[in-house]
Amino acid sequence: MAKIGIISDTHDNCDALKEVVEIFRKEGVEFIIHAGDIIAPFTAKILEESGIDYRGVFGNNDGEREFMKKVTNNKISTNLLELEIFGKRFFVIHNLAEVEGIQYANYYDYVIHGHTHIPEEKRIGKTTVINPGELGGWLYGRKTFVILDTETNLVELREL
Repeated sequence: MAKIGIISDTHDNCDALKEVVEIFRKEGVEFIIHAGDIIAPFTAKILEESGIDYRGVFGNNDGEREFMKKVTNNKISTNLLELEIFGKRFFVIHNLAEVEGIQYANYYDYVIHGHTHIPEEKRIGKTTVINPGELGGWLYGRKTFVILDTETNLVELREL
């Protein structure tokens, strides 16, 4: 199985991030994607120390970006990201409204975003668009995340 953990909008909820990293370890997640709004480098350090490979993008509320780049060894260093993982093409951005047309391009297997704090999954042509919601739980009170199985295309929304 090729499992990817997808999170967004952590907003410095370190306890929730540590809890989800433990779930990812137990579930055999091999890669983590963070779709922005980690907020501070000390929170990003949890990902760096997780033992699971990861990449992420900056969100509109992320501060201390240069230090975040340093803490994460440039694994979080840009506003958008194109990745190929397990033979699948990913496009990652925090606010999908900035490049909304990308989901209709039929080029990427997955478009990952955050920003709205509301979980969403939809399919447009060959592309699966995923918003894992907010891991921080500050806005809507739900701490949500996704485990994606790239072999079966199963998008499993979970809540802490």
